[in-house]
Amino acid sequence: MRLRPLLVALASLTIDACSSDATNTTDNPGPLACATSGSDGSDSDCAALGLPRKLGCDTEADMQAALARGCQREDSDKATDFDVCCPTTVEGTPKQPEDTGTGVPPTDTGAKVDSGSVVDTSTDTKTDSTTDTKTGLGIGEKCTSETQCRSGVCYRPKGTTGFCTTSCSTSFDASCSGDSAGGKNSLGELINCMAFAGGGRCYPGCINGKQASCTPFGMTCRSSQKDIKGYNVDVCLEL
Repeated sequence: MRLRPLLVALASLTIDACSSDATNTTDNPGPLACATSGSDGSDSDCAALGLPRKLGCDTEADMQAALARGCQREDSDKATDFDVCCPTTVEGTPKQPEDTGTGVPPTDTGAKVDSGSVVDTSTDTKTDSTTDTKTGLGIGEKCTSETQCRSGVCYRPKGTTGFCTTSCSTSFDASCSGDSAGGKNSLGELINCMAFAGGGRCYPGCINGKQASCTPFGMTCRSSQKDIKGYNVDVCLEL
C-alpha cells in the first residue's frame, strides 16, 4: 500500500517534465517560411504599427502561421497580399537573390552567361584592315631605293631611278595592283605581269600616256607586248 503514493509522485514528475519540454519548443519555434525584407526586415510602415519587422509570405498558409506568432497583415485590404508585420522576436528566412534570367546572381559582374558561353570583355587592339594607314610607295611608283617601297623591291634597270615592283604569276594579278583607283599607279596606268627570270614581275603600263608614262622610270613604252599569259599590252620595258 505504501507504493501507491510513490507511483503517483513519479507520474506527476514525468508529466511536469513533458510539459516543460513542450513549453521550451513553443518558445523557440524557429524562423517562419516568410522571407525577411531587406537585411533585417526593417520597414517604416510596419514600424508605425509597432511591429517593425516586415516579412514577405508567398502563401496564405505561411501568412496564417505568422499571424499565429503575433504578426499582423501589412495591408488587409489586398486579399492576395500576404506580407505581414511582426515583432523583432519573430524571424523569417533570408530573401534569395532574384533570378535575372542570365543564370548569374545580380551582384556578379563576370562575363560568364547561362548558355555556358563566355563573353569576351577584353579590348581588341587589332586594327581593321579598312583603316590601315599605308606607308611607303605602292606598286608601279617611281623609287630610288628598296626602303621607299612597301614591297621592299625597287627595280632600277637603267640606273638610280626605277619603280616599286613585286613578283606575280598571272595576267591582271592582284599583286600588281597600284594604289590609285582601279588598281592603277599615280600616272593613271595599269600595271602588267610580265615574264621575268623564269617567273613574273609587275611592270607599269603606258597605254594612256605612252612614253610620258615610262620616262620617270628611265624606260621605253613598248606597244603590243605579250604579258605572262600572252595578252597584248602596252608596257614600260628596259629595251
